[in-house]
Amino acid sequence: AREMFEIDPYIEIDLFSDGLTQENMADFFDGKLDLVVDECDDLFAKVRIRECAKEHGIAVLMDTSDGGLLDIERFDLEPSRPIFHGVLPHLRAEDLVGLSTKDKIPFVLAILGIEEMSGQLAGSLIEIDKTLSTWPQLGSAVTLGGALIAHSARSVFLDSNSSSGRFRIDLDKLISTGQESPVSIPVVSKVSANALHLPKAPKAPTFSKVDEQFVRYLISFAIRAPSGGNAQPWKFVWRSPELHCSIDKTRASFLDFEGSASKLALGAAVENIVLAAANSGVRTIIQYPDDPSCECILRFEQHNNPSLPNQDIFRHIFSRATNRNLGNKATMSSHEIDILRSAAQQAGGSVRVVTGDEDIVTIGKLLGQCDKLRFLSSRMHTELVSELRWTLEQVESTKDGIDLETLELPPADRAILKVLSRSDIPTFLNRIGGGTAIGDGSIKANAHASSMLLVTVPKGEAQDFRGGRCMQSVWLAATSLQLAIWPQGVPFFLLRQARSEKSQLTNAESKELIALGGALEKCMKVGSDDHVTMLFRCSHSPPPSAFALRRSIDDVYSA
Repeated sequence: AREMFEIDPYIEIDLFSDGLTQENMADFFDGKLDLVVDECDDLFAKVRIRECAKEHGIAVLMDTSDGGLLDIERFDLEPSRPIFHGVLPHLRAEDLVGLSTKDKIPFVLAILGIEEMSGQLAGSLIEIDKTLSTWPQLGSAVTLGGALIAHSARSVFLDSNSSSGRFRIDLDKLISTGQESPVSIPVVSKVSANALHLPKAPKAPTFSKVDEQFVRYLISFAIRAPSGGNAQPWKFVWRSPELHCSIDKTRASFLDFEGSASKLALGAAVENIVLAAANSGVRTIIQYPDDPSCECILRFEQHNNPSLPNQDIFRHIFSRATNRNLGNKATMSSHEIDILRSAAQQAGGSVRVVTGDEDIVTIGKLLGQCDKLRFLSSRMHTELVSELRWTLEQVESTKDGIDLETLELPPADRAILKVLSRSDIPTFLNRIGGGTAIGDGSIKANAHASSMLLVTVPKGEAQDFRGGRCMQSVWLAATSLQLAIWPQGVPFFLLRQARSEKSQLTNAESKELIALGGALEKCMKVGSDDHVTMLFRCSHSPPPSAFALRRSIDDVYSA
């Protein structure tokens, strides 16, 4: 009791200085108890305690200090549960009155399990009342037992464990039988040469007609387009003289609400086709069929009109990439901004540029809130982790997803991401109200950003597809200016779902996202007729150290 007061001087303790007896048993079990820890050597007391605990619906814990034996009896949850797990079904405390220590041995053996107890304890029982006065216990075993009891008691109080039963944490057996925990040897990541060096753009074939050879040439540019999570959800079918472009729905994700992200990616891929065709003097005509399985049909015709789409950005299709390096916050020039706006206008959209430090910081905090929400949602967390490619083997075997090397993470942040990727983390952080540090990455990255770019197109038919073309045009223009672009479209994809009656988000998630998205729209001055395509973090940064791989043409194309 003195030690407990030294730990917590405000604790209230009821002392039973005479020990637990038949006379004070009723006072001990007077309705105040939530849990009993049995640390009695007397067998009569052990049985009587359980009889009373069962009568009052109180849990009992006991550690035997032999082979890490822990007993948990949840009479609070199982009122009819037999004492000692039923190994002595007819035993009553009164049957033990007056028995000698030796006469109690059969009962003790039944309770402990003669086959399971250690050889030292079993042999020592023969010596009781001879060379030993009572049950022998090692100090280290008692200390281990105290830790097991403390852990189990906490589990009972926090409702994190409802199991009754007998458990053994036998260190001797665990160590001597070689039941060591497997040691995870970290894989030294080797960056793929393909990931480090972008493939060169193929040389344009000598053009004579639009045939399959020419179409495959165009597809080689299409697959260099960006897509959410690098899912590459496009499919192309050549039905001469038409190229049918559709969505591979097996690559859809939770963020891809009603196919909006996939349509955006397909629009970017088609923009690459339009630019590549124009570079060969071929004009692309886009049609939108009524067939829901086909997003658009492309027809090609030779055309020498010099007013075909901007060819200054065509040569940057193969060097365009997400660049997550932190920038130096150099101010964007008016010339750079004009080029980006011109690229958006030529693609039928517009781009808003935010350069004020205060607004950029605010946007970074909002993006950080979205990152936190995504990590703490079990469903979104699972999907987010599934997109990551941790090893070279994963990168090269799938040729999709997010290669860890492209995240440009320092070792500490990479280790934290590994922790956050565990499936049990969202549940734990939600339970304790934690995870506030998850959004720090966005705040830090925005602190190094030169600007935030919001790409929009007018609302209307094929708005996501048209938005993808506009997004790609702006991104290629930024690449031509050697600007680092980091897409931040997740909040807007989630916002669409949060505002929809078909949303699969929880009410709490929808409410938070609507507030967060509204604040972002206000910062970016989104108008009522604007369809938000993509938000970019833009900076002046060194080139990325790795580039995302792409699936082969044959994976996405058929004739």
